Amino acid sequence: MAQNTIVHADEDPAEKFISFVLRTMWQKIDAWPTAYKDLASNYLHSVVGNDLLLERISLEPSSNNIVLSNKTELDINSFWLHVRPDERTKLGQFFTQKKLVDHILDVCQHASPDFYNGQGLVADIACGSGIFLQSFTNRQLVHQGKNIRPSKIINRVVGIDKDPRACALSKLSIALEVCSFIFVNRCIDNVYESVEEWPQPRIYCTNTLDYSPHLLESHIKEHVFNTPEFRRGLDIIVSNFPFLEAKRMNRTDPNLKSWLQERFPALYGAFDLYVPFLYQALSLLKTGGMMGIVLPDKFLIGRYAKKIRETILREHQLLQITDCSRVREAFYRTDVYPIVLFLRKNGKTNEYEPKAISVGTLDELSTAKPYPIRIELFKMTGDNFTFFCQNPQWFGLIRSLFLSKDSVKLKNILDIRSTISFHKKGVRENFVKPTREWDSDAYPYLGGVSFNRQNEIDMFKVNWNGYYIYYPSDMKSKVGHNMAPISIFRRPKIIFCQHSQRIRAFFDSEAKFLTKDVYPVAFPKENYGATDFGWLMTAYLNSSLLTVVYNTIFHGITIAEGFYHYLPIYLNEIPLVLPDAADQRSIIQLTKELQCLMAELAPGMGSKIREMYEDLDIRISKVNHLGEREHYELMEHIESRKIPFPWK
Repeated sequence: MAQNTIVHADEDPAEKFISFVLRTMWQKIDAWPTAYKDLASNYLHSVVGNDLLLERISLEPSSNNIVLSNKTELDINSFWLHVRPDERTKLGQFFTQKKLVDHILDVCQHASPDFYNGQGLVADIACGSGIFLQSFTNRQLVHQGKNIRPSKIINRVVGIDKDPRACALSKLSIALEVCSFIFVNRCIDNVYESVEEWPQPRIYCTNTLDYSPHLLESHIKEHVFNTPEFRRGLDIIVSNFPFLEAKRMNRTDPNLKSWLQERFPALYGAFDLYVPFLYQALSLLKTGGMMGIVLPDKFLIGRYAKKIRETILREHQLLQITDCSRVREAFYRTDVYPIVLFLRKNGKTNEYEPKAISVGTLDELSTAKPYPIRIELFKMTGDNFTFFCQNPQWFGLIRSLFLSKDSVKLKNILDIRSTISFHKKGVRENFVKPTREWDSDAYPYLGGVSFNRQNEIDMFKVNWNGYYIYYPSDMKSKVGHNMAPISIFRRPKIIFCQHSQRIRAFFDSEAKFLTKDVYPVAFPKENYGATDFGWLMTAYLNSSLLTVVYNTIFHGITIAEGFYHYLPIYLNEIPLVLPDAADQRSIIQLTKELQCLMAELAPGMGSKIREMYEDLDIRISKVNHLGEREHYELMEHIESRKIPFPWK
């Protein structure tokens, strides 16, 4: 693993910030009465003297001319704003909002009433600048009151990070918290210990993942994990794990992924960095210990995390999921949508009913009422063990669909396929043109414009941009990789839009179009009539029911502005109830008429089209055992999410 490089404060804005923090702390302390000032100064000197980076920075001259009121709050967590963006991205480091930290500590306290009274270790194994540790220390101090024993408080808190700058700030944050509490509460006479007895903050500058249990009794005697307390296991882990996508790992370190796979054999697929952190956290917790950790919402659904989700369901106790993925300000300047996962290691699943919270702002965290979640539903989503917690009003509907003796999954009635993908940059332009430039083997093509913002597939409608693709029988040899066979396009098929706020499908009854991979296709299985069943399933895919069910179960795949990826692998697991013969005929006829009207979409036809769609839509809901009230709740949900219809 790469070693950390220390640079001078005048070269590194993060070190400049540490210098600012140090000088600010001295100025604050210098304004205190003598007894408190002496106590805090002595302890702060000892903390600085035991950290090489802090000691060096404290000795360097500084151009900072800081005057700070004693009442001004020093936000050490803003350290991340001073780390170069490219470096922060490379390390997967993200600023954690204080409101989110408070929520995590609140839930942990509720689930473990002895949270502040116990003797066990509370750790952040990716501590950054120490906001979790600082907040926990503050709560402990308040809970202990004036009869404080600083050593007890300091010894319970453990932080680990491989960035020495972050570790230095974590030490300062804990030291400042203890000293400030004693000063503010004027409890120096009640302190049972002299400052010389106060231990150093337990912050370790090391790689959390550079450890495996079989090494504990061998040559790595000096590693932090080899201490007796760590071998007994941590009581609580609270953390915001680094988020580094799989595709960025080898850019950071060419050996990182293979090294992690060797250390954690259970890792699966194109995993992101937080997954090995989750495995490590479970190994460090004692039996009965709990964690509250910030993860990207991709954890709920990503194929690479399916094994760890299965492990959680099988071996541990899920306590709560807090969904903050709709909170834009949750992470500073990122495209990461967070959730918080709370679980107890090896807990008995019948001791605690799992709950969830879903919020639109961080302010709602303190008042939102948790609702129960049904983890048996997570086991019904195929081998992916998808977690979902949004929109609890749909849990009953989804459960009834999964359990109904009449329901079938889409994978049993449709063959859903991805389509044409040009892997190498520049190849597509050789085969896709805005005019038909070839005498043969040229076909109308959907997806001709790269990064086109206009969907060429809408509900019951195709908006072809006029592009053609040259697609000879030897296409594979021309592009150098496997291509979708031409035969899948030369028959009637459903085409749907992969990237949208709702499922949008069109039935290509004339087998006219070839499609880019952003427009997957679906065919009825052999047991079902190809053309009529294609019309029927086009109606189902465009229904409010299927959109709400998919968007609820697979919310973890949402991206900016509420857009989803409608992927074959997930659509396959959607359950539905098919209509009887009479309902099939009426739904098929309505679908044909609606698609015909959508092809023209003449002025003034919007109200008629909407009326026809609502008639079709409620028929599908009723077939799936929804009453009229439940159906209109589906419609209201879609409209409340501002998901547009094409006829508006």
